[in-house]
Amino acid sequence: MVVKRRLAALLSADVAGYSGLVRDNEETAIAVLRGHRAIFDPLIAQYGGRIVNTAGDSVLAEFDSPVEAVRCALEVQEALGTRNAALAEPDRMWFRIGINLGDVMVQDNGDLLGDGVNIAARLQSLADPGGICISNSMREQIENKVALAIDDLGEQMVKNIPQPVRVYRLRKGDGAAVAPHPPARTPRRFWPVAAAGVALAGILGGGAWYLIAAGAGRFVGLWPGEYSCAPVGARGAPATADSGATAGAAPAVGRMVAVVRGDEIVIARGQPGNPGFFDVKGRIARDGRIMANGHGIATSGTAFTVELTGRAEGDHMSLNGFHNGRRPCQGSFTRTTD
Repeated sequence: MVVKRRLAALLSADVAGYSGLVRDNEETAIAVLRGHRAIFDPLIAQYGGRIVNTAGDSVLAEFDSPVEAVRCALEVQEALGTRNAALAEPDRMWFRIGINLGDVMVQDNGDLLGDGVNIAARLQSLADPGGICISNSMREQIENKVALAIDDLGEQMVKNIPQPVRVYRLRKGDGAAVAPHPPARTPRRFWPVAAAGVALAGILGGGAWYLIAAGAGRFVGLWPGEYSCAPVGARGAPATADSGATAGAAPAVGRMVAVVRGDEIVIARGQPGNPGFFDVKGRIARDGRIMANGHGIATSGTAFTVELTGRAEGDHMSLNGFHNGRRPCQGSFTRTTD
């Protein structure tokens, strides 16, 4: 039998101290992991990667480009650091990430095997919580291509690898380390849900959704668009409100307007505790990167969580994420010029 092989940039990630987090509060740990993965998984796809395998709290992904693998890892750690800052200290969850460029054997089902995968996993175990370690093969590919400081940790003997592995730790280009414990954010004030509805009711009418966002001045304005979700249980392309999705679905998914003002993002509708309620809060960064999370109540009375990430570029804003950590949703918005 001919063995299929290829060269790939392999990203291995694992939660630091996950067993202890589960032991302390199993339900909270699982919910936080689900929320983190709702951020992590779309970023892998955004940077051209493919999730090869997941088991418990671990992730293995492959990329064609070593540079894109590193860019993905950096954005993942930054995004999860921001999400952790909004959580209580005992509930914070930090991924370690290791990345290796190596030869792998490809199974018929798409799984990857070989020392290339094993080395990525060992690099991950050497990383700080919230940090990233890479191999020498990766360093040779990304040096001078990504604005990073690279610390040489020397040769390390790792499990099941006969030869020592040269290990490097990545730090941001400004010299600030990828912090395992970023400082908590200063609490922010959000617009009340009722005020959001009043502000835009004259524009769209009572059936519209409202996204109130704020960021750098260049994003100020009105951004009408569409928000949609896949039918319950689906992992394919999201469907609109007319698709017939019912149980657990967000109500009246469809037209929405984004209002950019300040640095907060709020997607709001309805009254707390009532069917049709939807409340998601987050922020838009100066570079246009968007992260938001929250919850809602479907028309059936079923509660659901929401995790969204996205970006505003020029006059276009896109959001992607999941309801309940598994039901894909997305939004696309275009700024009006009126």
